[in-house]
Amino acid sequence: MKYVVAFIMISLIISCNNFREFNEQSKTKKLQKEFKSFTQENPSGNGSFEEKYNKTLELWDIPFVELYIETNYGLTHIIVSGNKDSIPIVLLHGMNASSTMWYPNIKSFSNNNRVYAIDYILDAGKINSNAKIKTLEDLNNWFSEVLVHLDLGKVNLVGISQGGWQATLFTISSPDKINKLVLLSPAQALNWAKPGFDLVRNIIYNINPKRENTENLLKTLSVDVGGINPLFIDQFYASTKLTPFNEFTMKMQPFADEELNSIKVPVLLLVGDHDIFNDEESIERAKDVIKNVKCEIIKNSGHFLTFDQTEIVNEKVVSFLNSNEFNHN
Repeated sequence: MKYVVAFIMISLIISCNNFREFNEQSKTKKLQKEFKSFTQENPSGNGSFEEKYNKTLELWDIPFVELYIETNYGLTHIIVSGNKDSIPIVLLHGMNASSTMWYPNIKSFSNNNRVYAIDYILDAGKINSNAKIKTLEDLNNWFSEVLVHLDLGKVNLVGISQGGWQATLFTISSPDKINKLVLLSPAQALNWAKPGFDLVRNIIYNINPKRENTENLLKTLSVDVGGINPLFIDQFYASTKLTPFNEFTMKMQPFADEELNSIKVPVLLLVGDHDIFNDEESIERAKDVIKNVKCEIIKNSGHFLTFDQTEIVNEKVVSFLNSNEFNHN
């Protein structure tokens, strides 16, 4: 009898796995069909880095489709997941991290929303891009053009680190395109990074990255480097090595009071309690100058709080985006 029960249980497990695989394949095909007018094959590969990117993308544990959009400023790579029933979410990643850094969050973010994870055109990415971005106006125009190509109206914009700074810039410049704004440990959007050994280590690493120093470097950004998948760590190093230290990094300066005060959409600001870029001063300034902001410090997390406290961050971001608690002023 016990063999019969065991057989039945094994059969059920196999059936469930087969159904799950079939369901995911069906969702992927549906996405591919929906975006059939877009280029879905990489027209300009980026060699060994593309291989590392693809390996990390295997951690993206839900159906997705990759798009390659030609803009006036260069080719842009985007990963699309989820259903389009609600207001779309646009994700902007941190420096040298690419959109694959959202692998711990994408399943939660995509549960009720269509999600577009955009690779920053000036970072090393899956494509060999010769970006024509020269000014902040170009950067704004590039982002607006991507939204137009995707035929998106208002979006919920989520940015982390460098992506948080960019998300702030885009919200200030194009307020009519943003429904809600989420800032996850934004780099230098609210205040200058405090001088210190960890900040110096980051600058040195970006100028001269070495694989053997990568985990130690990440310890300045995360309180739990062991929790970051090694595939992503390998890709992070490769991206840093390929991405030149560009002039836009120097233009990432704190926004003026009047610029931040012009933001009318609901804003969620989350920073880690071990963040090298943000602290209580960042929180207080946000409360003082942003009209409709909800702020919180996430305990036991560094600058990469999406890795350090994944479940907490996922819950707070999704709850904020789906809540009617905050209304536009």
